[in-house]
Amino acid sequence: MWSNKYVGIPYKQKGRDLNGIDCWGLLRLVYSEEFKINLPSFASDYTEDDTKRIQDLIAQYKEGWEQLDKPEPGCVYYFVY
Repeated sequence: MWSNKYVGIPYKQKGRDLNGIDCWGLLRLVYSEEFKINLPSFASDYTEDDTKRIQDLIAQYKEGWEQLDKPEPGCVYYFVY
């Protein structure tokens, strides 16, 4: 299964490659390698504990996303904590 190569990558705050990733880093890596879609990094745009800034960045870039009734390959489940 294609997803197995991402299992076991260590967590690293602001990580963006196979050496370590955070949640956005994982999404960005999968989109790049599996769908040939380059997403912005955001790594230099927030601090680790700035939840409000992270939410603002997501809100800014989710324009154009659409909600689907049935997931398709490449779909992402988004939630705010």
